[in-house]
Amino acid sequence: MVKNQGSKNYGGVAAAAREISLPIIEGLGFKLWDIEYVKEGAEWCLRVTIDSDAEGGVGIEDCSTVCRALDEAIERADIIKNKDDFTIEVSSPGIERDIRLPEHILYCLGSEVEAKLYAAIDGKKIIRGTLAGFDEEEDVVTIKADPDGDIRLPRRSIVKMKTVFDFDNF
Repeated sequence: MVKNQGSKNYGGVAAAAREISLPIIEGLGFKLWDIEYVKEGAEWCLRVTIDSDAEGGVGIEDCSTVCRALDEAIERADIIKNKDDFTIEVSSPGIERDIRLPEHILYCLGSEVEAKLYAAIDGKKIIRGTLAGFDEEEDVVTIKADPDGDIRLPRRSIVKMKTVFDFDNF
């Protein structure tokens, strides 16, 4: 969700995991896209999303390598209270990636996006177009949505924003 600036951070676990994970992930040649600590059913999941500039992006073996390295480091750091009730999940952000953080917005400028809003603007709760700008000071994104032109949206008004891929023209 765009509204939550930063990782979901129950008990500081996501922030601590980010500090531990960042140098490991970068040392393995990847970029940290996002990290969340979320409850799924009875278990907690440390969800780590990695990216790569390499040809072919992030593969399953890459995720396994990062997961093994993070598992050892998180275990040693002892940041999670009940180690029996959590898993680490490592994946790529995918072709349609969630845009939650300011660095995501900057990275995705020029991309086609879809923003779901809390409240409708001119009768629309979904705005689709090109991510055309980001005013970090005002925390406002601009989406060029033809024929509506440029639409400025405060990030707090966005439930979820993600890139969209046109599978029909692939």
